[in-house]
Amino acid sequence: MSALHEACRNGDFEIVQQLLPTLSIDKINQVELSGTTSLHAVCSFNHPRIVKLLLDHRVVRSLLNKDGRTAMEEVAIGQTQIFSRSLFRKK
Repeated sequence: MSALHEACRNGDFEIVQQLLPTLSIDKINQVELSGTTSLHAVCSFNHPRIVKLLLDHRVVRSLLNKDGRTAMEEVAIGQTQIFSRSLFRKK
């Protein structure tokens, strides 16, 4: 598991904030061996501040997890209820 994915999963905002400027867009959007991305992790583990941070760093919203779903689809099917569509809108 990458340091970014682990920090996202654990909700460590400060670490994610430090890591993002040092990573390429490919690393930010990396699909882990678990079949998920950092965006999937923050959505699954209820970390909305980090969702916003990832979106501000141009995370790809359309990447699919091992189940063939985007992070937004995971939210929509009920894994979490705290995210609003406004977090996923482009600026």
